[in-house]
Amino acid sequence: MTRRDYTLKWLFYSLTTLFFVVLQSWVLPHVTVWGIHPFLLPVIVALATMWEGNEGLLFSLFFGLLTDLTTTGPIPCFYTLAFFVAAAAAMLIAKRVLVPGFFCAVIVSVLAIILCDLLQILFLSYSTGLAISPALLLLAKELLLSVVCMPLIFFPFRRLHTRSQMD
Repeated sequence: MTRRDYTLKWLFYSLTTLFFVVLQSWVLPHVTVWGIHPFLLPVIVALATMWEGNEGLLFSLFFGLLTDLTTTGPIPCFYTLAFFVAAAAAMLIAKRVLVPGFFCAVIVSVLAIILCDLLQILFLSYSTGLAISPALLLLAKELLLSVVCMPLIFFPFRRLHTRSQMD
């Protein structure tokens, strides 16, 4: 892969990610089911890492840092940490356990959402005394809703990956 192809691949990943961030920020808050809306950011990280491996880990750090700079988390650099942990788990599963594909994408997406939400519950329960039971119920609802939306990210990322492999 030439430097130009490599640059174009990550430019298209970045533009696709930007589209989903805009969707997450401006559209999905108005789409509520059970009083919640899907949280797609961990899915973006997990799928990019599933397809791209080590480069996806670096992507997760930058994406987490940008998310931390634009949103608030329970602690400073929360999304940088959470997305990196989710990406590392996704990479291990995609490289050692399952072949990257739709089923693997569902598994790594579920794992990424659970890891991010559990870390958030852990930090919030420690710092604010958040009740665990309602938070876990919210996690389950958000997980179901977000996994249903996962194909919206899976198919464009798969296309980006396969196009970059052909070149």
